[in-house]
Amino acid sequence: MARICLVAATGTQGRTTTAAKDLFTAPWFRRARQHAETHADAWFILTTPLGLVTPDQPMPPYTASVYNMDTAERAAWADRVATQLRPHLHPDDVVEILAGPAHAQPLAPLLTPHCAEVRILVAGMEIGQQLRIEPYHPAQAGAGAEHVPGN
Repeated sequence: MARICLVAATGTQGRTTTAAKDLFTAPWFRRARQHAETHADAWFILTTPLGLVTPDQPMPPYTASVYNMDTAERAAWADRVATQLRPHLHPDDVVEILAGPAHAQPLAPLLTPHCAEVRILVAGMEIGQQLRIEPYHPAQAGAGAEHVPGN
């Protein structure tokens, strides 16, 4: 079983093309990145223009946002991300999503047939709580974690 973490690209960005993991400089992204690097076997960044990107993939700054998409556009974005992620998934993997509902809600149902579980780690949390996100522990699950059983 592998733990795969998906981190939403959000917040302040640098001004030049750089590795995706270094482009986003907001405290929320830095904390989510730290969680992914510490607790996941692999992690990816959810971007609006490219969908799924690897942390080291060169990425230019951009202004598009999933939050500005209508329902059909978000569904198409989620389908693209799921298609990009599927080759990296195995039936016993757990996918953790560190992203708000605009990212997580259309994406999670597309991933569940291809992995053991999808965990939306920041569901229902205020930003301050999200910055204190800790590794998932089933015994501590409750507010702030949504679990979608897979396959």
